[in-house]
Amino acid sequence: MRANTRRLIGAPRAVTGDGGSSLRASAFLIGPRGIEGIYDKHRLLALAETMPAMGGAGTFVEYGFSPGTGPSMLAAGDLRIAPLICYEFIFPELPRAAVRDGAQLLVNLSNDSWFRPGAGPRQHLLFGRLRTIELRRTMVRAANLGPSAIILPTGETALETDGVTPGVESIDVPLFEMQTIYARVGDLFAWTCVAAVALVMA
Repeated sequence: MRANTRRLIGAPRAVTGDGGSSLRASAFLIGPRGIEGIYDKHRLLALAETMPAMGGAGTFVEYGFSPGTGPSMLAAGDLRIAPLICYEFIFPELPRAAVRDGAQLLVNLSNDSWFRPGAGPRQHLLFGRLRTIELRRTMVRAANLGPSAIILPTGETALETDGVTPGVESIDVPLFEMQTIYARVGDLFAWTCVAAVALVMA
């Protein structure tokens, strides 16, 4: 691996502001001269990073972590990356927003060590296939104690680890800048169908 290779790693970080300090789940883009960019997780995981509010149906309070409000994309030289931390990539609006902003590559950093042995880590991985097909973007997924993989814009898996054996993999992947119909209009078609059914049933 070349000395000038950039690395994207995940770690918690403390943020201090006027309201005191808070903890963020973050992705750090590290280059030859140090940290080049930071992404703070936007969508916190219920019951792990947030807890239901007492007496407030449907509302959650922060539990140790605070959501990030910064940019949804990092620039590694000419490459524009959309980091997605843990379960963020199951929410299609998050990678879609990053792709609309110009992201060429989706990167999922995930801690799957809390899953019990079974289908959980594999099911988590398969959500990424939906995002790659919807947006025609390659996704690189790095997980601990769960399968790491590279999923191509067609939904095919170019590389997948067993989720247990540590190691380093290297592969060239396609990068696209095209905007799919889904990237441009999102769930408009689905909601149009719902509206049409509602009109017919009325």
